Amino acid sequence: MLEAIPRTPRLCSSEQFSEQIGAAIRQRTHSQVRDLQIDVNEQQVTVIGRVGSYHVLQLLIESVKELQAAYLLPVRVQVQVLKLSATV
Repeated sequence: MLEAIPRTPRLCSSEQFSEQIGAAIRQRTHSQVRDLQIDVNEQQVTVIGRVGSYHVLQLLIESVKELQAAYLLPVRVQVQVLKLSATV
């Protein structure tokens, strides 16, 4: 019987991994996440940012899900949805 072997990221540095995550998020959200910050440590990845719509939030969450699937890392997301002003 085959045993499942968890995939773990082989990182050169947390800064490089953080940049890769940031680039993926910016590409997926068309750079619509403001104040994007990514903190990488051995236990988890934390993504912090502000978005102007729930659609961008959904795109961000899809990026995070792909990250979790690829690296089997816990990812914590802190996102503030900015109130959009209605124009009449």
